[in-house]
Amino acid sequence: MKKYIKSLAILLTLSLGFAACSEDEVEQVTYASAEEIASWASETAGDKDTLYNYNISLYLNSEGDTLCTFTRINKKTGNERYLRKGVVSYDKAAGMTTVVFPKQASYPDIMNMEAHLYLARHRDMSRMTVQLFKVSSENKEAMTNNFTAVKTNGFCITEANWYIDGDKKNKTLGFKLSSASDKTGTVESKNNTLMVNGKSYKGAIYQWNVATGVGTITYDNEEKNVHYIVNLSINALNQLVATFEGQTYTMFAV
Repeated sequence: MKKYIKSLAILLTLSLGFAACSEDEVEQVTYASAEEIASWASETAGDKDTLYNYNISLYLNSEGDTLCTFTRINKKTGNERYLRKGVVSYDKAAGMTTVVFPKQASYPDIMNMEAHLYLARHRDMSRMTVQLFKVSSENKEAMTNNFTAVKTNGFCITEANWYIDGDKKNKTLGFKLSSASDKTGTVESKNNTLMVNGKSYKGAIYQWNVATGVGTITYDNEEKNVHYIVNLSINALNQLVATFEGQTYTMFAV
């Protein structure tokens, strides 16, 4: 609790600014009554974060729980590091979100690292101060990242296997993405795998626009007369959905 209060105080100071105000000048801020299901992209960064872009996606899973994916993208190489399935809690009085990530190996480069992510909304509600802490085995926090984020229309699809929920075995539809995403613009790569009805098709072309949240996965093999087009988009719950052969499916990363 002490660490939460300390982080809250730091974040609120950063988000509200350092200018002193008289009691009459203090602007009352009313934050949303519930967590906003949305995505955010880094706008400005601290000294440690100048080499990277960041994307934060708050979304609902198939059980209706609010979860978070945090992605770090190297500006030069496009390589990604990410934290997945963070458990989200929201303080509506302070406009602050706390995300607890379980042990995972993908970010930054530490095996079995736990992490805490703190998000503090600014007065304009379109920006927030972000701080990420790694958590030691003694449950001590050490800040690894500090930046300001702005809302973005799309979200960052990380390198992962994506399947229809509960359909990992039959693989009615799925895909494995090997390309790194970008903060803005359209990403295209050809080294991806599309899974349809239990069969894998390597060499699928993946296109994705992070700014708009719209993309496609296509597989075309003229010799074998196999042609597939999967249209990707984001629904109102900030989930990835795929439209394939007239059916729309909600996809989840594993």
